[in-house]
Amino acid sequence: MAIARLGRTGAGAITFSTAASFAVASLSVSGCSRTQPVTLDGYCGVVQQNIAAINTPAIVTQADITAALELYRSISEQAPLAVAPEWRTMVASLQTAATVVPGDPASVAAANDAALSGQPAYTRIQQYTKANCGTDIGSPPPPTNPATPIPAPSTTG
Repeated sequence: MAIARLGRTGAGAITFSTAASFAVASLSVSGCSRTQPVTLDGYCGVVQQNIAAINTPAIVTQADITAALELYRSISEQAPLAVAPEWRTMVASLQTAATVVPGDPASVAAANDAALSGQPAYTRIQQYTKANCGTDIGSPPPPTNPATPIPAPSTTG
């Protein structure tokens, strides 16, 4: 998954690296709450049912952020053991992204760090899901605080 500008365009755009880096710290909360056996069919089914929301989430408000996190937690709980740790990493990164404080460089840096350290996990999720479910997952959503703008790149020299 390449680092890309997601969610919005122009002055309000945010980068995937900023968003994903906020999620790494909190994923472990959902790791032990499985109540039903995990199957590959169940995992593939939940991914395929939610592929539009996974690949092109509508994140504008805090409620949208919460919904995206819940979706990813739900998928994480359905993930087979072969890819469950990677899903936990992604959820944690997204949770971290949701805590960005506008104008706080340390907050943005933490998000960046989490996103970059999570890249191997994101790549593994994509590869596993494509190989085992035949489904392409794009870059994870950036559920950052909607009030956290990242300036658009300068168009002047």
